[in-house]
Amino acid sequence: MSRTIKSTTHSKELVTGVAKLLSDITHKHSDVQLKVGGKIFHCHKLILAMKSPYFEHKLFPSTSAAAAAAAAGNEQIVLNDVSADGFDKVLEFMYTGQTELSDQNVEHILRAADLMKLTELTTFCVDYLTDRVSADTCPRYWKLAEQMNLDTLALSCKRLCVKEFGNIRCLSVLSSLSEKMMRELLEDDELVVESEVDVCETLMKWFN
Repeated sequence: MSRTIKSTTHSKELVTGVAKLLSDITHKHSDVQLKVGGKIFHCHKLILAMKSPYFEHKLFPSTSAAAAAAAAGNEQIVLNDVSADGFDKVLEFMYTGQTELSDQNVEHILRAADLMKLTELTTFCVDYLTDRVSADTCPRYWKLAEQMNLDTLALSCKRLCVKEFGNIRCLSVLSSLSEKMMRELLEDDELVVESEVDVCETLMKWFN
């Protein structure tokens, strides 16, 4: 005789326990530190590796030589390409499955999520930015989307830039667009512009 039993509290307890790891000020269970912009974050290898392919590869490499090197020197990992601004929100999402995006932190979170291959968080950030695209933000967001190969966001920004060209052509950020982006903008058949003079002036300002 046998009987299969199933806990009714296991999932909730596990999720709650993982979330508590991040807020534990004693760091007694922490086994790896992340150094981001000079700030230290006390973390846990297993959680990082489970949530992020980037950390799975970095903390638990497949080759024995790489694994030995990781074991010898993984007490602290320096993330040079990530800003400390908003990084606590990235960890919060990894440990709890939720966090708060804002106009101030979303771009920092997006870059970190992209580096760490956090697909779901990246999607949330892109959706947030897409909803926030306006005449004031579309040139900057378009440039960001091009740099990170975010096609959906790039298309949304381009469409608004084409529609709101008369309002955005004087923005200083427009001059930071790449040659490819500027050509796509000015050559678009649906570009809303009062005269060719405006196009020429915008192009000269971009050149300078």
